[in-house]
Amino acid sequence: ADALYVSIPFALLHDVAARRARGVLLDATCASFVDAGARDPERIELACGFGALDVVVYPGPAPADVLRRFTAHVGRSALPPRWALGHHQSRWSYASQREVQALARAFRARGIPTDAIHLDIDHMRGYRVFTWNERRFPDPAAMTRELAAHGIRAVAITDPGVKVDEAFALFREGRERDYFLRDEGGGRFPLRVWPGDAALPDFGRADVRAWWARHHAPLLDVGVAGIWVDMNEPAGWKRDVRFGTGIPLLRPGGEADFARATQRALAGGEGDVPHESVRNAYGLSQARASRAALLDARPGERPFVLSRSGCQGVQRFAALWTGDSLSRWDDLRESVRMLLGLSVSGVAFCGADIGGFAGRATPELFARWMQIGALYPFARTHSMWGAGRQEPWSFGRRVETIARRALALRMQLLPYLSSLFHEAARSGAPVWRPLFFEFPDDGESVFCEDQVMIGPWLLAAPVLERGARERDVYLPPGVWLDWYDDARHVGPKRLRVAAPLDRIPLFLRGGAALPMQSAELSTGAPLREPLVVEVAPGADGQTVLYEDDGATEDGPVTRTRLRVRDRAAGRLRLEIARREGDFDVGERVVRVCFRGVGRPEAVRLGGEPVPRGHDVPSYRVEAGRVHVRLRDAGEVHAVEIEPAP
Repeated sequence: ADALYVSIPFALLHDVAARRARGVLLDATCASFVDAGARDPERIELACGFGALDVVVYPGPAPADVLRRFTAHVGRSALPPRWALGHHQSRWSYASQREVQALARAFRARGIPTDAIHLDIDHMRGYRVFTWNERRFPDPAAMTRELAAHGIRAVAITDPGVKVDEAFALFREGRERDYFLRDEGGGRFPLRVWPGDAALPDFGRADVRAWWARHHAPLLDVGVAGIWVDMNEPAGWKRDVRFGTGIPLLRPGGEADFARATQRALAGGEGDVPHESVRNAYGLSQARASRAALLDARPGERPFVLSRSGCQGVQRFAALWTGDSLSRWDDLRESVRMLLGLSVSGVAFCGADIGGFAGRATPELFARWMQIGALYPFARTHSMWGAGRQEPWSFGRRVETIARRALALRMQLLPYLSSLFHEAARSGAPVWRPLFFEFPDDGESVFCEDQVMIGPWLLAAPVLERGARERDVYLPPGVWLDWYDDARHVGPKRLRVAAPLDRIPLFLRGGAALPMQSAELSTGAPLREPLVVEVAPGADGQTVLYEDDGATEDGPVTRTRLRVRDRAAGRLRLEIARREGDFDVGERVVRVCFRGVGRPEAVRLGGEPVPRGHDVPSYRVEAGRVHVRLRDAGEVHAVEIEPAP
């Protein structure tokens, strides 16, 4: 992963000719050096700033085998709550309770899906962590109740920097208990962050993490649903900074001198160690404390923690985002590469700031960013003070419509996305996958960095250039259907596809049984259609649908295998296996959509003819697609299309 805020010194190596993949991890949390073929394309050079060189090699032969072994070692992504899979809206800052409530009402009045609103540092009193600005947020409990009525959660930011203020109980406790990082002389390590002079907790210590977790109560007791951990590389600077003087970390020489900091040895070691020898674990350790806070406050519920920093294994505790980006086309393009890098580094739940954090996005840039951002594993729109507003309606009606459609597609894909996160938690397979992950024998796929496989079945080719209304797309081996008109393509091939402003090129892989649902305004809203299975001809395939309550940690899960069989003479069959597991899905009506098949001679369910119409069971034909409705209570079903002669 690119070391902007996160350091995961892991490389996934793949030799197409030898049909062999392997992984290499420099298992260190200190400053390290990695040369991945820059000086010699046949070599990876590793160096470690502290201690012995600890290198782990993970065999394949396939990339999926490498990721399975790597994540078994460092840990796999925690299963997120379903609401966290929806869209998140954020800004530095929605600075008052009134503004947050008005924002939630606007999303609902405009019919735009969203599931969370993030509160940046201006919700605090003087930037003191775990406090509320009572003038701006006089009744945060009432605010979270109103958001909940709209199906929206509140996520609040926390920073590690504790304001140096003897009247501030958090600082006083930390000082009295010797919980803060020290300098080389044994005193408190000095730095400045948003509240001015600040102290950094020593999160490598279990007692400090437990203390930090307990202090989340002022947020969690009033209904805050998730915790956003920022500035946890950790970041800080030497001079005090106030608004209007620029972004301090972009100033040469402005950073705090962390080489002077010390903290306790990790894993129960005795004595002090240089902070830089374990620095990359700082963000992971704070995220771990925040996850513990949520588990303690709400036993049995899946926590949501978003972290800016971390190292190998951080996915056990938090989602990651790529940090502060600029509202530029280059940053949009780079977000795809960075998220693919994080994904094959074990972090399944990752995203980038949709629209860019700093600067002013143009309407076109925001539209294009929203189209792919709505398909990020973690989808959050975020921007900073002084930058342009980035609510979906901030760029005019046309872009608002584009954003609404993009987010509606995400809502439709929730059963598929949720199942992919179950796979990630079980096997380490990422949600976002580079093409070579799915097509390891295809040499062209190795070099494709501007397209992404979302799971095994959906290929996205985002538009990443200003003014482009078409783009080149590479399709790996197999049959592919254009998402919009079911045009059939057989790969491997390159083609030029139309990409008007309101469309992101998407392709469905032959053999897919893609589980979807109706598009609602939030993940918790009642579903008009609880399950729609999109079936693509051209190959046999299997998908496992995972279903649960979307909230319970280690709760019951039910699995349903969906098998596509593309038979001779154009006969296409979907087999829905008997449900397996303990979660009670209940009875429902399922719609199966056979794409690209035209008008059939007959449709059969369990070998019996299905009538045309709108009853259950029945089928209808629309735009070359056959829609079959059936009643499902967990038993075996077989739906088959017989083509017209």
